[in-house]
Amino acid sequence: MSTSIFGDKSDPPGEKLTAALKESKFYWNDIKKYVSDTCGKANAHWTYYSKKSGWILVMKSGQRTIIYLIPQDGTFKANLVYGRKAVGAAMESDLPEHVKKAISDAVLYMEGKSFMIDVSSKEDAALVKKLIDIKHKN
Repeated sequence: MSTSIFGDKSDPPGEKLTAALKESKFYWNDIKKYVSDTCGKANAHWTYYSKKSGWILVMKSGQRTIIYLIPQDGTFKANLVYGRKAVGAAMESDLPEHVKKAISDAVLYMEGKSFMIDVSSKEDAALVKKLIDIKHKN
């Protein structure tokens, strides 16, 4: 099973996204708007990396990837990749301890540390916005 609810390469999300996300579609749109409003000239595009990942919405500001949004059934995951400066800023911030632990425990890749946050509430969306701010500033 793929990470995204949309795992069929021949069938991109399109109009089915709203039905899949249900009430969390509001938070999806809120986070997309936040990236566009705060990270400059942001663009979003659907990417199918593999059968394991499925369809993922990638948001970039210029060449820099800000966030990956991964649709689930009734919710979604926000995936961020932090470089060394962003990791340091996150650890010095007032982020919840479970988020700091997720960042600290994340595997280090060439691009940085990749971690995910489940988003299904106003509080989750606010947390993701805080994480976007840290990424954008560092």
